[in-house]
Amino acid sequence: MIQLLFRGGYTMIPIILCSVISLAVIIERGFSLREKKILPRRLADWLHGSDPEVTGLPEEITDDSGALAGVLRLGCENRELSLEKNYEILQIAEKQIASRLERGLVLLEIVAVISPLLGLLGTVIGMVLVFDVISQVGAMARNSPAASPRP
Repeated sequence: MIQLLFRGGYTMIPIILCSVISLAVIIERGFSLREKKILPRRLADWLHGSDPEVTGLPEEITDDSGALAGVLRLGCENRELSLEKNYEILQIAEKQIASRLERGLVLLEIVAVISPLLGLLGTVIGMVLVFDVISQVGAMARNSPAASPRP
């Protein structure tokens, strides 16, 4: 396996690096975006059975530090404001939390674009080297005595 990597040329190093980076981002995002962390069971149960006219801040929202709980907490704290103002505040909070949840995905997108191009570059370099060897062997075969026609 290691010999295959060395035979792949210099472009194998960045391709392996891209693979390691993408694997690290995928694992990190997988742990960060677990359902238990985004929507804990207590909060889901409370949302499913809650009364729309909540008078106080329930403990499911105040105790949780998750993304959804933060937006719900902000909505409950600002419910005395007008509907338009509360909607704007919740939109801003949602955008902030969404950007936090999407952290690292830009790096994954960059790696996904660069990796195939690196593979194509390695293929082109390999083809150039193969044609260089073929041209050298062909030139030697033309200059050898066995290749010259006999009178």
